[in-house]
Amino acid sequence: MKILVVGDGKMGRAVCEKAREKKIKVAGVVSADGNFDADGYESVDCVIDFSHDELTQKAVDFCIKNSLPLVTGTTALSGKTKNGLARLALKSSVCASENFSVGVAAMRAALKRVLAVLSDFDIEIVEKHHRNKFDAPSGTAKMLMRRVADARKNAEFVYGRQSGKRTKNQVGVFSERGGSVVGEHRIEFLGDGESLTFTHTAWERGIFADGAIKAAEKLIGKIGFFRYEELLFEVKNG
Repeated sequence: MKILVVGDGKMGRAVCEKAREKKIKVAGVVSADGNFDADGYESVDCVIDFSHDELTQKAVDFCIKNSLPLVTGTTALSGKTKNGLARLALKSSVCASENFSVGVAAMRAALKRVLAVLSDFDIEIVEKHHRNKFDAPSGTAKMLMRRVADARKNAEFVYGRQSGKRTKNQVGVFSERGGSVVGEHRIEFLGDGESLTFTHTAWERGIFADGAIKAAEKLIGKIGFFRYEELLFEVKNG
């Protein structure tokens, strides 16, 4: 497999390093200038993108032009970029995810059943990242929030908490920032007399790079829009 990496930040470098470990050829790395004109880029098997919305838009246009599959872990995508991903999925394949770790994929898949069983439990979501992370809550936390919202149509998300009694439909969302923490996500189910907590901790970025490459391998030859856990576990989770 030959890949094109979009984004030269920490995750882009991690993808290149993981590709070398796996003996996967990297055709090139597209940086902030968004130059997709190099010879040979159009002949890659898949594009892997960890960048920012503007550059992701260019990656989507490049993939549409060349009918290439795209794996993207870029968060905070604009409506224009999301529409582009939908158009790409009509002629090739797309996997867009806020988190490419196997553990988070397993947690998200399990939550669908847990939410159905623990329908009366209170829910809190806590995420922790390094001091330089810009967005809050994290993309993965938002992914967990969407899973909760799918199961609880009346969920009311609050960010942090002020004085006052917790309301029935309230779901607290908390963001912690400091140090060099790669990422930690916790979702708590708090009932009367018992509780259940799912916690995922990432100690290094290589797990996300490895997951993105696994997704790329599974996208080749497919058409459509896929969640990471659908590719990983070969099930339809919705």
